[in-house]
Amino acid sequence: MESSFTNIEKELHKIANTEIENKRNYLYQYIIQTEMLLTSIKKSNLTSQYLKSKNQQDKKNLKDLFYALTNSNRDIMQLRYLDALGNEIIRIDRDSLSPE
Repeated sequence: MESSFTNIEKELHKIANTEIENKRNYLYQYIIQTEMLLTSIKKSNLTSQYLKSKNQQDKKNLKDLFYALTNSNRDIMQLRYLDALGNEIIRIDRDSLSPE
């Protein structure tokens, strides 16, 4: 006959495994959503237009898109566009979790 201590250990192990699996699933979904967001930015007409022209109006339009995305997703605290050389072209920072 198993002791109650062994039963408690088994139950705690089961709870811990369930919690780990829940966190793993949450993180996986978060990564998928982030990849989808970045792909959307990459495929956006605003991004394509800026990359073709490099003019200030197109940069402003892309920056506006970044602001909109940052304000619509409370998990995004910073969104940046870096060029091929690693130079920061656009940077949006949010100071708090609430939208501005």
